[in-house]
Amino acid sequence: MPWYAGRAVSDFVAKPWIGDAYGKADGRHLILGESSHCEETEIRTERLRTRCYNQIWEFINHGDLKYGYHTPLFERSITQVLGNSVLESKYRKSKDRNNIWNKYAFINYITESAVSGGAGFPPTNEQWASGAASFKQVLTQLAPTHILVIGLRLWEHILADYNKERGLNVSEEEPTPISYRFKDQSAWIGRIHHPGGWGTFFWVKEARVAAQLFARPDEGDRVQP
Repeated sequence: MPWYAGRAVSDFVAKPWIGDAYGKADGRHLILGESSHCEETEIRTERLRTRCYNQIWEFINHGDLKYGYHTPLFERSITQVLGNSVLESKYRKSKDRNNIWNKYAFINYITESAVSGGAGFPPTNEQWASGAASFKQVLTQLAPTHILVIGLRLWEHILADYNKERGLNVSEEEPTPISYRFKDQSAWIGRIHHPGGWGTFFWVKEARVAAQLFARPDEGDRVQP
């Protein structure tokens, strides 16, 4: 039974994807995206609130099928990184995609609103501030031991807030992973580039970074969910 069994969806800031094997083996591994993009009419709707869950569920069950708001580039690329292989044959079947995502949780940093327009539009200052507050709730709710941040822009915002709160000066150029402390918990946190910015054979470097992050041993001082 998943560790979050019995919790209502309303207990979460937004409905995350949480694989059934999340937290059962070598830690609780969270994949953290930046934000969602949608039309103005979808902002602050229930569809937006469940988008992170639906995004991964649809990819697992429908693969590269394009539909509505969804495009498979992000999911396919991150799956290649987590599976440490660019061979599409490894992810052609639904059960193979599920086997990879089954141990991970996924949610966006900005969850309470969406960025209007295409993927090239950055979040507003208000959305970043809202995301910072939501992220703290996510840390408590999902209690991750390892966090893989997708995108350098998101990474810079997380470090800026962290440095401000703790009076530190951790640079976004500092090698990762780093130990990220919050309240009486802590997690290893690292970052990879966003799929939209990768070039040929992007997955080799990014997969190595992800593997090094998730290989870090649990420090053992986290609040259990």
